[in-house]
Amino acid sequence: MSYQVYGNPAFKYGNPNRLYGSGASTDPVTYWTIEVDWDNAGTYSGQSEALYCIGFESARGRTTKFDVGSNGDFIGYKMPDVGTCRITFDNSTRRFDPYYSGGALYGKLLPGRFIRVRVTYKGVTYPIFHGNISKITPYDNVERPTVVLDCEDGKRWLMNGETNTNGVLSGTTPGFDDSVTIADTLMTAIYPTRFGGVVSYPRVGSPHPPQYSYTLGTQSAITVLNDLVGARSNLWWIAADGVLWIMTIQNYDNFPNATPTITESNTLKQFSVPVPWDEICNVNKSYYYVYKVVSGHVMWTGTEVPLVAAGASTTYFPQATYNNATVPSGIGAATITITANTAADGSGTDLSASFSGVKSAADAIGCILTVTNNHATLSGYITAITLTGTVYAPERKLAETRDTASIAIYGERRVILDNRMNNDGFYSYLGSRVDSPNIEVMLQARPDEQFAFDLFYEVDTTITKYNITNAPRLVGHISHKWLDQSGQNVLTTMRLEEEK
Repeated sequence: MSYQVYGNPAFKYGNPNRLYGSGASTDPVTYWTIEVDWDNAGTYSGQSEALYCIGFESARGRTTKFDVGSNGDFIGYKMPDVGTCRITFDNSTRRFDPYYSGGALYGKLLPGRFIRVRVTYKGVTYPIFHGNISKITPYDNVERPTVVLDCEDGKRWLMNGETNTNGVLSGTTPGFDDSVTIADTLMTAIYPTRFGGVVSYPRVGSPHPPQYSYTLGTQSAITVLNDLVGARSNLWWIAADGVLWIMTIQNYDNFPNATPTITESNTLKQFSVPVPWDEICNVNKSYYYVYKVVSGHVMWTGTEVPLVAAGASTTYFPQATYNNATVPSGIGAATITITANTAADGSGTDLSASFSGVKSAADAIGCILTVTNNHATLSGYITAITLTGTVYAPERKLAETRDTASIAIYGERRVILDNRMNNDGFYSYLGSRVDSPNIEVMLQARPDEQFAFDLFYEVDTTITKYNITNAPRLVGHISHKWLDQSGQNVLTTMRLEEEK
């Protein structure tokens, strides 16, 4: 087998001999590659900073399966935290000193630069982290100057990015969970292609076609993603290579599979097997929203009384409301009613017939409304203006299940789910549940196994001591930490969740 990979730590940065080739499939050395797009060119040059690296640690995923509200109730599945990694470089040459004008990277050591970390062992390259540098901190130690790069994965990008979901979206295909498709479409529009794009799979099985008549307006991408995914009991995460995955937890067959298994023979003898109270759910309250059509509704009323000169115009930016909440509407077909007068209190000459309105840039909840005074000589006040039409008004409903036997043992442990995009009480499928314990395992000195796992890989797990046999579990959290300065000894810690 012959191939070329940058990153052999035996050669200095920029040396063409950093390429290594045939024979590496039997090479026992663990080769780390740390690529940074210092030039912000949009691609990685292939050159690695791994020669200078003396410390590395990363952490990605979630530490618990459910989000818990301030009152102790479950409020939904928890999505992964921002993935992080911290890289420590030897800075004896001041290569990574952002304040050293003579440095090779001077002017390029900036937060926001894309960074990718991979490791190659016996000819196989594994992704470890892909994200952006969030902070660069030099430490002027007398014996050995260092610099620390703190990095975050694509979740931070989604938290900072914005998307607009104004629209009336309707899912009508039986057996197809279109929240995944909608989320895919919206996230693909803003998620950097540098990270490898978006992978999604719809739910299969019994149909729960949502209505998805909703509007959110312009919000952070992460808020939209959480709402869309949370409405249909789905899950999203960012893989080690940077790809955004959007999946449904009812379709585990499409989750990535890990070839290595977890057993007592390939892990350190330091299992952590907690039995947490917060994995018990026996009261399920699922609030969902059915959208009813309300015709002839005054969806917007102007509150100002502007003076408009003869031949001049004024502009409004109305949004449709129902019970003081912004709602989807047919605002593009709304009727405009304008009352105008030469006096602000309406006691002067009626100019209503001289005023006209034109809607433009209409979407599902709003539009731009331009009102013109067509009178040849008289200025007039707009004393009243309304838009009347059809709105889709959300009606809040409740689906509830209770497990009396479990309540008798544990007391009430409530799941209270309230998502405006949940249209059919879908969360009721959770029912009562008592998850088997989550397992925390550690792997060391097994590069071909510990680097083969990634977030939400399905892993066959057998731990005889705890009566766990061939149980498929998901990698809910994974971390890597160098135990020496060469990166040859790495500790990998994983939290394995029960599939449910």
